[in-house]
Amino acid sequence: MDYVSRLVDDDMIKTEKIKKVTLFWPFSNYDIRDKSLRPALNMAYLSSVLESKNFEVTVVDAKMIYPLEELYKNPDNAIEDFVKIIESTNPDLLAIGSWTSTMFFIANFVPKFKANNLDIPIVVGGYNPTFLPKETLELIPQIDILARGEGEFLLLDLIQAMNSKKNINKVKGITFWKNGKIVDTPNRQLIKNLDKIPIIDLENFLHIEKMKNSGITFNIMSSRGCPFSCNFCSVQKMWSKPRYFSIQYIIKQIKHLNDLYGLLQIPFGDDNFMVNISRARKLSKEIHRNFKDMKFGTNIRLESVSTQLISEFKKYGLDNLLIGIESIIPESLKFFNKTQNPELYIKLIYKSIEILKKSNLNSIILDFIIGAPNETKEDMLKLINFLKSIKKNEFIPILFIVTLFPGSDLWNFYMNKKIEIYKVETPIELGNLSGPYAKEYSHLAWMAPTYYRVKNSNMSVEEFESILKENNAQELM
Repeated sequence: MDYVSRLVDDDMIKTEKIKKVTLFWPFSNYDIRDKSLRPALNMAYLSSVLESKNFEVTVVDAKMIYPLEELYKNPDNAIEDFVKIIESTNPDLLAIGSWTSTMFFIANFVPKFKANNLDIPIVVGGYNPTFLPKETLELIPQIDILARGEGEFLLLDLIQAMNSKKNINKVKGITFWKNGKIVDTPNRQLIKNLDKIPIIDLENFLHIEKMKNSGITFNIMSSRGCPFSCNFCSVQKMWSKPRYFSIQYIIKQIKHLNDLYGLLQIPFGDDNFMVNISRARKLSKEIHRNFKDMKFGTNIRLESVSTQLISEFKKYGLDNLLIGIESIIPESLKFFNKTQNPELYIKLIYKSIEILKKSNLNSIILDFIIGAPNETKEDMLKLINFLKSIKKNEFIPILFIVTLFPGSDLWNFYMNKKIEIYKVETPIELGNLSGPYAKEYSHLAWMAPTYYRVKNSNMSVEEFESILKENNAQELM
């Protein structure tokens, strides 16, 4: 009888109570590009909830404790090393967080860990477990339970059900094997009041002292969710429309982190910080009032950019901006569902760039996407040349190739045969950063979506790739 069967049978075998929980955030294939080494915010939230109920929690954040060079040099050794690292924390339960880009590592790590630790239940949450639970469990059957959706109170409820010997069928939002079949419990409601999540810190992270000595850059979130429906994004499907932490909560959170780590600035990781300008203004004013010299960074919709707004928020500490512009090609903008009035939107792009040139902000990142199915060669060259024309000392333009992430509308278009996709052997955007483990799962679009392109009605995959290479588009990625 497997571990989970003990928990869902009426005559279940008694198990020891779960007291020690290890939370694991694995490597992503993109970590080697991220020099900031920001600790995993999602693991900090999970930790805070469990710790508030007196569980002993250890957070293992892979990129914070293990040299990335070693991972790429000896990927098999890295897996074995992390099995030992997790074992050293002596957990009663292991919970693993994921993005699609971390699933390669998880698929290799879980079987190795489970082979030596049969009685330690493994719970995995994230985008693939949420949107493709059947596929995830069939690929990695050693996972005991998948957590779908928002995880903080789900994980707490699950552990409490295990400890009270209650049938875990009653826990909403989980998926598991039962008698050779995959069982889904009903979906769980999103957290209505985000202030119920205890404030976070890094004190449960393994090797916290090493992090402190290297200088911590810490993302925080003042909200979850987004009201917009860009079809390449799965945020709204995961988080729905915006829900907000109270301003008092955020100020308390910043103070706690600042007292512990001496924050120099706050990068807000909200999906859309400026969607509610009135609230953003109140929060920014409070940050400035309580932390006079604190700088912050965030994202903003192009439609919100104005000389007055940028000038006002700079007074409150705004220092960095990210804007998802996506394209200057009208048909691409419509395809991505970015706007239904592309002519007006494109005028706003040029107007906003002129405003931002004069803003004197420390950093402005402009995100673009190439590869809509209706783009022509001329469209591609126009976009690439536009990005190259943007002065690097004023902006950081970044180009992404459209990718079908599970949970996005684009993924659903593919599943419903509204678009076709084709595989490429060496994705230009990854180059030799495709990383360990990725290639062996590249036959699965939901595991390795960067290996796939949306079929273009105007050119072949080979033509599309050659345009990117001939014009050095990888320099913008």
